Amino acid sequence: CVRRGQVRMVRRRRDGGYFSILTPPAGASRTVRVAFRSRFVHIAVGYPGLRLLPDLQAYREKYRDPTKVVNAYEPHEHVYRQLAVRPGKVMVRGGGVVACRVLQRLIDEQIQQLPQAYTYPYGLVSEESIPILREAGFRCTLCCMAGMNTITRDPGCLVLMKRLLRPHGTGVAELLQKYDK
Repeated sequence: CVRRGQVRMVRRRRDGGYFSILTPPAGASRTVRVAFRSRFVHIAVGYPGLRLLPDLQAYREKYRDPTKVVNAYEPHEHVYRQLAVRPGKVMVRGGGVVACRVLQRLIDEQIQQLPQAYTYPYGLVSEESIPILREAGFRCTLCCMAGMNTITRDPGCLVLMKRLLRPHGTGVAELLQKYDK
């Protein structure tokens, strides 16, 4: 019985049962891959625990404050509560569905209604467009300028929201020091 490992392939046998190819944990086997023939297979999918990117994990370990760097899949309600009491800076890394949901919630709580956001194509901003977009009902505009966003009770803080431009190989601690001025 193998309790841990990464499953690479599972195939049903013609005569019943399964063939499974897996990579066992380091040191658990003499070979890199192990093949099993079995009657039943139980596979647990997903992370066995929270997984942070190496630079985020290093930041957490260095500053010993798990409330400042959070993964969207772990409890992070405290971030929203803290921002409601005291405005602060927020950095969202990633661009998937979960990152979009976090941004959506930050914006929803700021303006207390469903937002209408405008993203400048290729980040090209025209100063003349700002009052036109505001008049059209857009409350949030996103650009490609570098920097941190300070979320306040002023709806103007949602105009020309910036992003962090992180060169390859730059860790989160170095990035936050650069922008936290």
